[in-house]
Amino acid sequence: MEQFPVFSTRRVHRHYVDCAAFVGDCILSKSNDERLVLWRPGSAAPTVDRGGLPGGGGATPDLSSAKDNYWALREYKLDDGDLIWFLRFGLDAAAEVVAVGTIRGTVELFAVDGGGDDGTGGACNAKAYETLDARGCENVVRQCAFSPDRSTLVAVTDTSTLFRWNEVPAGGGVRKRKGKGKAITA
Repeated sequence: MEQFPVFSTRRVHRHYVDCAAFVGDCILSKSNDERLVLWRPGSAAPTVDRGGLPGGGGATPDLSSAKDNYWALREYKLDDGDLIWFLRFGLDAAAEVVAVGTIRGTVELFAVDGGGDDGTGGACNAKAYETLDARGCENVVRQCAFSPDRSTLVAVTDTSTLFRWNEVPAGGGVRKRKGKGKAITA
């Protein structure tokens, strides 16, 4: 038996894609083109469910019009200069908050709902709502991971250092505060 993908595209990103995750029936992907993109395969507009978040409505995307069509819902702008391979994001279990490391040793938090439509009819450009400082770390933060209840965030760097935040600010400004990471060393 041969297996073939039902969908494939090179149109979402301009450079290497190094991380992807499902958010309902949508896909959140990150490339080294300085952005994360929340998108949905197909040409039909996505359903809206879960308090304004795309997907979750059980609708099937229309993949018949073209094999590589997609619907961009939101773009999350990463800091300029983060054109570096293998910066993996962390998505909390509720798919509400995304954490992305930077080349400056910080972690940026984005609300998946992105703060609403920008009124242009296209993908809304969302910026980080919080930047977590890893206490003087100036090394690349390669990967982030949330605990199942999103109360804790762990980030790892090129120097084999792990940083942990015990209070992670929620999206949209709720419990917004500057977090200071604590290094975990052996």
